[in-house]
Amino acid sequence: MNNTLRILSVEDEEEQHDILKKVFSKPIFQKKIEFKVIDSFENAIDEITKNDYHIVILDIYRGKPDDNNEEGEKILETIQKERFIPIVFYSGNTKNVKHLRSQMVGVVTKAEGEGIENLKKEIERLVKSNLPFIREKIHNHLEKELKEYFWNIIHERKNIFRADEEDFSLGY
Repeated sequence: MNNTLRILSVEDEEEQHDILKKVFSKPIFQKKIEFKVIDSFENAIDEITKNDYHIVILDIYRGKPDDNNEEGEKILETIQKERFIPIVFYSGNTKNVKHLRSQMVGVVTKAEGEGIENLKKEIERLVKSNLPFIREKIHNHLEKELKEYFWNIIHERKNIFRADEEDFSLGY
């Protein structure tokens, strides 16, 4: 398994960008961190579908929580339709998403002093569970099995498996 943990943060507050970048600039949990921040909820799904991340840290609100601009839960629903990536909601007000907490979804409140530590603990929980790496492990396993089957069995026995014009059986 790769020793790099790829984390995407969807956060619209510049101050939080700087804090999170600093926290995740050095290795944690025996993993090198590749950390990227997106400040736009609109671009988050595009980024997630184009690039492979192990964990997404997701703010809930655009602007201040009092503005009632909940975006995080909508993005979670869209992510769930696209692919599997563990999510950690990290917001100043998490009361509306606490019911989403599960093995795959963490909920951490940005609290003075303890918020970052709780965020690190939640990410550590996910890393220890191995959930962020399941898709990668399955993909690598399937790639290895396909390679071995087609190159070491089918290709090596090309005298048995002939490439006739009308034989499309390998594709099925």
